[in-house]
Amino acid sequence: MADVTDELPPASELAHILRAGGLPNDDKNIATLGAGLDRLRALYPIVALSLNAPAMVEHKVSLDDLVVAVGTIVRILDDDFERGSYLDTLLAGAGAEVTTAVRDWLRRVPSAARDIYLMIEQAPPPRRREEAETWCFCALHDLFVMLNGHGADAKLQRFVAAAVKYLGWAITVPMGDNFRLRLKAALGRRHSGPVNLLPFIINWPRG
Repeated sequence: MADVTDELPPASELAHILRAGGLPNDDKNIATLGAGLDRLRALYPIVALSLNAPAMVEHKVSLDDLVVAVGTIVRILDDDFERGSYLDTLLAGAGAEVTTAVRDWLRRVPSAARDIYLMIEQAPPPRRREEAETWCFCALHDLFVMLNGHGADAKLQRFVAAAVKYLGWAITVPMGDNFRLRLKAALGRRHSGPVNLLPFIINWPRG
C-alpha cells in the first residue's frame, strides 16, 4: 500500500514531521520547521561537497602528474622552437596559439608546485572529517532542540527520518542505539557549535 504521506501537501507533510518527533503541531512550529528545512536543503549539498573533498595530502599525487605533464609539454615546445617552430605555427593556424602568457604559465608550474609541496608538508595533521550524513543528523538535532524537542532518542530518530524523507534524500537513518551513539559521538567532537538553520528572526504578531 502506498504511503499516504507521499501525497500530502507541504504544510501537512511538515505537520507529519512534527508529530513524528512528538512536537507541538502549531502554525509557529510549522513555519519554523519549513524555514529550517529549506535552509538545510540549500546547505547540505555545499557541506557534503566540502566534507567529501580530498584531503590536502591527497592533492600531491595529482600535482605530481601535473608537473610531469607540463614538463613534457615544455620540452616538446622547446624542441619545436629549435627546429623552426613548425608545430607552434600549425597550432596557431588551427586556433590554438601557444601565447607568451601560456608559455609563462607553463614555466611557473614547477616552481608553484614546490611551494605547494612545502605547504602540504607544513600543514597540521587533519582532524577527523565528519561524514556528510552525520552532519545532516546533527543539523536536524539542532533544529529539533530549537523546536523545543527534548532528548527522547526514539522521537528524535523519527523526526530525523521523517525530515530526510520529506527532503527526498537517499540517506539511511540508523535505528536505536546505532543512531543514538553515532549522534552523541558527532555532537561531542564538533567544534563550531550548533548548526544555525534559522539565520533570520521570524517575527510573530503579539497576541
